[in-house]
Formats: sequence, structure tokens, C-alpha cells
Amino acid sequence: MPVQEVGAAKMAQSKLQDNLKKLQGISLKTTEMEDTAKSFSSTAKELLNAVEFNKQSSKS
Repeated sequence: MPVQEVGAAKMAQSKLQDNLKKLQGISLKTTEMEDTAKSFSSTAKELLNAVEFNKQSSKS
């Protein structure tokens, strides 16, 4: 294999490794955002239930 091809192959491998690291970071951030969204949704539902309960209680 000519020297130029070896160098190109190593550059391509390095780029692939960099891209893999970036994708892993994106995946981690995506999971964190999903967890945050679920927590927010749960808190919003709790708040809605509390508001509805207070409405019911104040009518009595």
C-alpha cells in the first residue's frame, strides 16, 4: 500500500473515531433531555391535578 493511501486511511479512521465520540455525546445529551422532559411532564401533571383539586375544594 502506498504511503499516501496509508496516510489517507489513518486520517479516515481518525475522523470516524471523532464522529463516533460526537455521536456518543449527542446520544448522552438526548437521553438527559428525555429524562428532563419526562420529569417536567410529571411535575406539570401534578400541578394540574393540584389546581383541579383546589378548584373542586373551593366549590364545596
